[in-house]
Order: sequence, then C-alpha cells, then structure tokens
Amino acid sequence: MFTLDHFGVLDELIQVIYQGVDRFVVLSGATDEAWIVSVGLEGPEGRWWQGQWEEDTVLRAVVRTNPRCWCGVFSI
Repeated sequence: MFTLDHFGVLDELIQVIYQGVDRFVVLSGATDEAWIVSVGLEGPEGRWWQGQWEEDTVLRAVVRTNPRCWCGVFSI
C-alpha cells in the first residue's frame, strides 16, 4: 500500500479559516501521485498559493520527524 492511499480523506476538503479580519480558504486534493493544497486569501489583496507533495517527499518528512517511520500508525 502506498503512503498516499491514506490521504484519500483529504481529497476534496474545503476549509475556511478566519485570522483576525482576514479570511483564508484552504482546498485539499489527493491523487495517486500527489497531495495538493491550495490556500487563498480572500478580498481585494487576495492571492493564491499552491503546494504539491509527492509520496517520496511525504516519506522523507515522516522519516526525518521520526526515524522509526510511523507511516502505518494512523492508518485505518
């Protein structure tokens, strides 16, 4: 089983975050190849940022955080 198989719950996730007077929209998508996150600032000064993490990037981050790789710890 691939690590990104566990990211299915993050597919099509939409969240609005209020920070003071600013409002951010977070969109999350997951494919077989990558986890994609877009963050947008609402309003006249609004802009978008998008990041994409592939499986090897996610694994490197998890292993760097905990050398005993907890990849399967949170799986159902």
